[in-house]
Amino acid sequence: MTSRCRRLLAPCSIGLILLSLGILTFAVYFRCANLGWKLFWFDENWNSLLVSGRWFGELQESLLNDRELGREELLSVQRLHPQRGPWWTLRAMVNDQAQHPPLYYFLLRLWAGLVGDSVVSFRAFSVLAGLLVIPLGYWLGQELFGSRRAGWLAAALIAVSPFHVLYSQQARPYSFWTVTILVSCIALVRALRLGRRRDWVWYGVAVIVGLYTHLLFWLVLAAQGICVAAGTLDLKARPRRLPPAWARYLQVLLGAALSFVPWALVIIRGRRIAHDNLNWMEAGGAPPVVVKAWLGGIASVFVDSAELRTRLTREGVVAQPAVLPFLLAGLLVAYGLVFAVRRSAPPGRWLITGLFVSTMLPLLLADGLLGGMRSAVGRFQIPAYLAAQFAVAYLLASKSESQGVFRRRAWQAVAAVVLLAGVVSSAANSRLLWTWDKRERTDQLLVAEVLNQSRPALVITHATMENFVRTLVLNRLVDATVRFHYAPEPGRPRIQGEGREVFAFHASRPLRRSLESEGWRFEPVPRLPYLWRLKR
Repeated sequence: MTSRCRRLLAPCSIGLILLSLGILTFAVYFRCANLGWKLFWFDENWNSLLVSGRWFGELQESLLNDRELGREELLSVQRLHPQRGPWWTLRAMVNDQAQHPPLYYFLLRLWAGLVGDSVVSFRAFSVLAGLLVIPLGYWLGQELFGSRRAGWLAAALIAVSPFHVLYSQQARPYSFWTVTILVSCIALVRALRLGRRRDWVWYGVAVIVGLYTHLLFWLVLAAQGICVAAGTLDLKARPRRLPPAWARYLQVLLGAALSFVPWALVIIRGRRIAHDNLNWMEAGGAPPVVVKAWLGGIASVFVDSAELRTRLTREGVVAQPAVLPFLLAGLLVAYGLVFAVRRSAPPGRWLITGLFVSTMLPLLLADGLLGGMRSAVGRFQIPAYLAAQFAVAYLLASKSESQGVFRRRAWQAVAAVVLLAGVVSSAANSRLLWTWDKRERTDQLLVAEVLNQSRPALVITHATMENFVRTLVLNRLVDATVRFHYAPEPGRPRIQGEGREVFAFHASRPLRRSLESEGWRFEPVPRLPYLWRLKR
């Protein structure tokens, strides 16, 4: 038996293998649990339209022109059509979602063409990306800190993280974006360490993929620039030319910028629609609300629950015991970041610093100058959250190897508690129809309950993109006898309400005045200020 086999079969190694298999089992289960049952919400329905190659202008002319539609007619526009291939998806992105780079949607169209266009099929692409993040986390942890234990802890923290599980179950680009962040960081660290040209080429390819996945990858590129500059800068020397690593990074930056020009032109062309799609970010919040959102967001990487989130969003509850897990997670992250920056060797300390600062700071500045809560949106902070996870992994790995049995055992217990918190949080969230990020949309369930009790029912709304997607969400929740009428503005809708209960849903003032002129009376539905029963 070789020495390698003896080490593998040693009791500690067997225990570690069993623990790794257990965590991997949890990771797969949490990402696949109730995948088709969970609420297919607003953004996912919109994404299904884009992937199927349809955009609102086309639908407004062909489908939403003062017509009444039922379940199958609405579902049909979200299904793939053999005559609308991946290039139709790009066309839809250009027309309706220029602020989102197209790569994820293009790949999702290819994926759906192979496995189908059901809810489970759409989400399965994110599940695979979310599982790929785990070995990539191990690889990057090992590259950053030169420690298998740190790599293993980083992978384990990602595997059971309620935040990463959440976005691994949604038909949205954030799980795939996480993959591009990790791959580009791995490629950069290897290029800095080995200095080989092919590693820089791979890094350049990873950067282009990242830029075409999410616009905020530019912040990741800035963080990587901090890492390169800090690792090559020598204040005492006066070099006559740029260090090789810095020169290679600038070449990659220039090549990536040139490659992004085509989509930059698309963004400029569709800037008005892009602004309309992003104006929700301009809604401001009081400082206590923003601080609580920051705390809940970064803590959700390690611990999360619907009940704790609800308590956290209420006023004056920061001191309550129920919020203690969030506070402890925040303190652990703060200590981990300070420890990693002070103790880890380059490039680990600089990459962690860059990812955290270059993501947080620009969004905070944007909020301060333009107003809004961009910095409190968790999915925008994925690079910073990854930096926090790797910092905590390095902290736990270093402390669990420290001298002194008591100190070592104490930190091993801390690591076990952190992993257990992720397991318990993800297990609790797996049984929920919706999670904290969809809280503002859960009123759709109340609307669906009212409509199902009133079947057959007719729902009238004016034909805007937002209202149309809202009704797509409702369409998956209500009985097949419920139908939707999309009224034009201006104009009077032709309503045939005989034998059915008629409702107005998110009706604009012009639509309400038009219906009132036709003799309809608006009766508010309790708890739903934008839903009315119509009576003559």
